[in-house]
Amino acid sequence: MTQETLTLQQPADQDWDKLRAEKSFPVVLADDRGRVTYVNRPFELTFGWSGAELQGQPLVLIVPEDFRAMFRVAYSRLLSDELLSRTFRFKVRAKDGRELDCENRILSQRLGGRRMVGAILRPLRGNERV
Repeated sequence: MTQETLTLQQPADQDWDKLRAEKSFPVVLADDRGRVTYVNRPFELTFGWSGAELQGQPLVLIVPEDFRAMFRVAYSRLLSDELLSRTFRFKVRAKDGRELDCENRILSQRLGGRRMVGAILRPLRGNERV
């Protein structure tokens, strides 16, 4: 991890430790307010955002403009316990404006009285994982 990589502020359990330890794919974690709390080094390298830039920023920064309304609805469902662990395919916006088609494994869990959301982002090339 780099010095810029964020650290999760809430209490962690084994699943969240595994997400933070992921080194093969980009990972982003956010709190119940939709604010970024952690990104790993593969996220920084793939999408161009540093952890310091995203710390406390709205997660929608990495969502393409055309998908933000749909994203907000899906995020609120995750927070209301309707979706706890799902895989979705949608685009993620890089810092330079590129939109990368990704398979996104979304996890939602209550930690320390707050709901946390995490995602493993697997960029796709055509119909195949990169």
